[in-house]
Amino acid sequence: MANARRPSGEARESAIIAAATAIYLESGYAGAKMSEIAKRAGIAEGTLYLYFRNKHALMLGVVAEHWSELTRGAHASLRDQRGYFERVEALARYHLTSMIGKWKLIELGFSIRYQPGIKIGDDLDFKRAYTAVFDELIESGIAVGHIQPKAEIWFMRDQFYGTLEYAARTIMLHGARKPDMDLAIEQLMYSFKRSYADAGTVPAADRITALSDRLETAVSRLEALASRDADGA
Repeated sequence: MANARRPSGEARESAIIAAATAIYLESGYAGAKMSEIAKRAGIAEGTLYLYFRNKHALMLGVVAEHWSELTRGAHASLRDQRGYFERVEALARYHLTSMIGKWKLIELGFSIRYQPGIKIGDDLDFKRAYTAVFDELIESGIAVGHIQPKAEIWFMRDQFYGTLEYAARTIMLHGARKPDMDLAIEQLMYSFKRSYADAGTVPAADRITALSDRLETAVSRLEALASRDADGA
């Protein structure tokens, strides 16, 4: 009878990452033990150290896999979208959905920054590949005239992801609901287009809404001036 095939190094590493992720979420970074992770992965503890020299290195492996998975998903979210702003919206929806769906893991990533042996910035290289999806999307928009050439990509990136992350926190505090997610995306896209889109590429409906807002603001100012003049008469 043929011997069962032994798992490859890559498959074993994936099993270790999966086991570590589960235990870190259950016990936290400080409470997790390498012996428990090895047992969950179905390997000897000594074998675990052949792949990751300590708990810090293993946690970075978990974080790296998390961001790699998010990056693959971000690219996939854009494939079926043809319109430029539909692609921006698809990326926004993907990020918000991922934040809410992986909230515990993201919180864990934040918390380990303050653990002994962890340096702030250890995980930045993993995030850069993910945020590069947004940067490339904006650069392509500038190149073809959808986005104003004066736009600063770093500021747009911070505004885009920062808005979504605060929205995710608020939604999680009140219970994740699809109407709240839809509203957050709608408001972000409205602000995004008004701030950065080239005037010729904004959809007619959005231009009408923006014009209506400006008219309402002008009317309000005129009414305030008229009221002030009447009071002073």
